[in-house]
Amino acid sequence: MSRLNTYAIKLFSVILVLAFLSNCTKDLPETSTDNQFVHLDPEQNIKRVTQYDQYIPLRTIKSQSQGADETLAFNLRYMIEAPLVNGQLVQASHLSYRNGQLYLSYNTAGEIIRGAYEIITLEASGMPNVLTSGALTSEYHSVDVVYDADRQQHKMLLAGIKLPFTGGTQSIVQVFDLNEQGLPDGSPVDVALKGVVATDVNHNGIVTGTNGHFYQLSGYTALEGNAFEDARSVAYYSNLDQYVALLGKPGRLAMNLSGQTQYITLGGLDISDTKAMVRVFDDYAFAALGAGGLKVVDLSNGEIISELAKPDHPVGENELDYVTNSVSVNGQGLVFIANGAAGIYVARFHSTRELELLGFLDMDASVNHVEASGNYLFAACGDRGVAIIELTGMPEGVPIITTHDIAQPSIESNTVTVNGWIGNVLPMDIAESGVCWSIERNPSTDDRVMQLGKNVGDFEVELDQLQAETIYYVRTFVRVESGETYYSNQVIFRTLDDGDTTPSFTDARDGRRYKTVTIGNQTWMAENLAWLPAVSPAGSGSTVEPFYYVNDYNGFIVEQAKQKTNYLRYGVLYNWTAAQTACPDGWHLPTDVEWQAMEQHLGMTAPELNQMRFRLSGQVGGQLKSVAGWYQNLNGNGNAGFHAKPAGYREKGGSYKYTESFTGFWSSNENDSYGLYRGLYYFNDGVYRGNWYKSAAFSVRCVEN
Repeated sequence: MSRLNTYAIKLFSVILVLAFLSNCTKDLPETSTDNQFVHLDPEQNIKRVTQYDQYIPLRTIKSQSQGADETLAFNLRYMIEAPLVNGQLVQASHLSYRNGQLYLSYNTAGEIIRGAYEIITLEASGMPNVLTSGALTSEYHSVDVVYDADRQQHKMLLAGIKLPFTGGTQSIVQVFDLNEQGLPDGSPVDVALKGVVATDVNHNGIVTGTNGHFYQLSGYTALEGNAFEDARSVAYYSNLDQYVALLGKPGRLAMNLSGQTQYITLGGLDISDTKAMVRVFDDYAFAALGAGGLKVVDLSNGEIISELAKPDHPVGENELDYVTNSVSVNGQGLVFIANGAAGIYVARFHSTRELELLGFLDMDASVNHVEASGNYLFAACGDRGVAIIELTGMPEGVPIITTHDIAQPSIESNTVTVNGWIGNVLPMDIAESGVCWSIERNPSTDDRVMQLGKNVGDFEVELDQLQAETIYYVRTFVRVESGETYYSNQVIFRTLDDGDTTPSFTDARDGRRYKTVTIGNQTWMAENLAWLPAVSPAGSGSTVEPFYYVNDYNGFIVEQAKQKTNYLRYGVLYNWTAAQTACPDGWHLPTDVEWQAMEQHLGMTAPELNQMRFRLSGQVGGQLKSVAGWYQNLNGNGNAGFHAKPAGYREKGGSYKYTESFTGFWSSNENDSYGLYRGLYYFNDGVYRGNWYKSAAFSVRCVEN
């Protein structure tokens, strides 16, 4: 495609959004049909797959594990981001690996009912093939694949909740027939169940949470069994052709569901609706009990034979994020435990029936579910999607390297402190190691380097001579004597300002400093507001509740969002409601009159001030825009000192649009159900004055009181 055509298409797309922004219409209700699915574009699925081939260190756990198994290595092969379903980010909740394919279920956090199922074909060579179907009226908490001997075919079972036409919600299991390729063959059959939500499915057993039951599926019929007040999980005990159920409040194991049920008190699970799991391996039940940690029960006699406590939570972090969610055991006796934000614990179950904790894998995500099969470990990592990890023997001569995330107080204007870890290599085999950094992504040894020598283990180093207020990328590297160079993960940070004489103030809420500029009789922020008390994906929104977004981030974790380049470059996008209270003490969201006073001071004529369109007099937009960063280098002259950058916006429907081409700023005024805003575009030097939906999200500039 020619450069001219590319430019024309981009121009046309921006003109389209301008037309939408300037001609508001009311939202129309979304139409849907029963069992409606949205099949995601295969090209978009490919973009969600990131190949890593990066070894994750098995770290020891202070006071618990004595040392990692030196024969084990964990190679993070791929990370597959969670999909967007009609603008709503869904999170990976559960997975099942069968016949060379990975089956995933997705749900949402909060009250929104939306989900997806995903089938991933793993091939020895090449990227995984990802097939995704988003569910508009259902969400799923568990998935399994079973063989129907009567029909001689496999079925996929999705347990969850549905919004039927009759109103309310319905606990369901959806049954999909699978063809020879392991893909759905036609529409599913919905099997309605009692209870609030179907919490788990394993083999043909299903349990349904509060006021629910245990069911056994036969064909497309659910045979009702025991009634349970709070069933969290179910597992098939193949040795006796029976099921066991894990119950909550308190944690209990229900055995012999087809006869005289027996109960074993385990503890934990005192909080309603928290994730938990039981799975049976050989004659042992492994129960993940939330705050109760992990316990192993001998099913032959009901004895609790071994246990591991839940992980400790760091000071200042939510304790409920550090709980034991699920467990899986592979054929070699390795036990993998999903511990939420604490990552994956790895243990060995010995013939003595004791659990030996080997260490943990830091996944930089909240791990909901794990499943081990053969030489692979799969982890459902919430809004980050799914991790595919290969278990190998410790590779000879391949260093395992980690660079830790960087945050305050490690960052100054010209220096930063970097921490990390180097392992699986002897000092004598290291030719060179160090930390490399650059203002471009994926720094290498061709960029600036701080040498680390031949040390292994934990390291800490200070990088100096940095530029103030600059975004940097950092990696650790090791070059071995044979000549190969290996790199760690990449981290990002932004240096502080250098204390120059430019007028500024500091936001006491997070310690961030903002430059200011005086225009006429007003003092404005000369940078976008970056206050981020919470964060949501683009698909979540409201016209009445405050919502905060970071462009191109689709999760719920503030610290992750603050690691995004767009946060460091553009700050935060606020819906109109959030913008009303976002400014710090001593500052406020500008009124329409205050915007007009600034515009008139910069040269806009009086007749244009009240126009609801582009106002071009005085070329005020050109004065307000930054001198770099706009599409096709159609930047401003920066004369006003306002330095408006093209941050894009979050549209009302739930996606991010027009980074590098557009920026919008809220005012405090409203017009019926719309908020009044100012817009700057790359293709002219005017300022657009218009109304837009309050659920959309623009940038914020505050004015001093």
